[in-house]
Amino acid sequence: MKLLLPWLFMVCMLAGCGKSESIPPTGTLSTSEIGTETETAANSGADASTNANAAVAKTPAEEEQQQLKEWERLDTPIEASVIYAWTEAKDHVGETIGVEGTIVDTYNSGRACFLNFTKEWQGEFYIAVLGSHLGAFASAPEQHFMNKRVRVVGKVKMYKGRPQIVVETPQHIQILN
Repeated sequence: MKLLLPWLFMVCMLAGCGKSESIPPTGTLSTSEIGTETETAANSGADASTNANAAVAKTPAEEEQQQLKEWERLDTPIEASVIYAWTEAKDHVGETIGVEGTIVDTYNSGRACFLNFTKEWQGEFYIAVLGSHLGAFASAPEQHFMNKRVRVVGKVKMYKGRPQIVVETPQHIQILN
């Protein structure tokens, strides 16, 4: 990689990759553009070779972090200040609340586990445990919570016409006595 970057810079400059019409009026470029560090240095009068070496000094973790995109984090508290029956959850879309009820129907597709409060689940409130979170549970949620009275804490959102709470961690759903 260290040997490749100066060569790539030179090829890019010869090919016209650094044309001024692609540079925003502020003289800065987004990190997704090729040759960002060297083009910015050339426009600011800095030594391009120093900046090119700085780009090589990035660790693999820093490069990966630069490529990752932000997603909406849920960051749901474990306790809720307000608790509703599952039949009322649909009236609180967009709110972070606690919801209680008995799980009477479940389904695990492998990509997600669905915990339903009624067998007639179409259009009704449910709990979703995404596949990426299933490993955090000590046992399969579809078996563990079946026929149990639970309290789930989270933000009520609509998905395909149904109100839901997506469980982030096992601490967000508890069995009640």
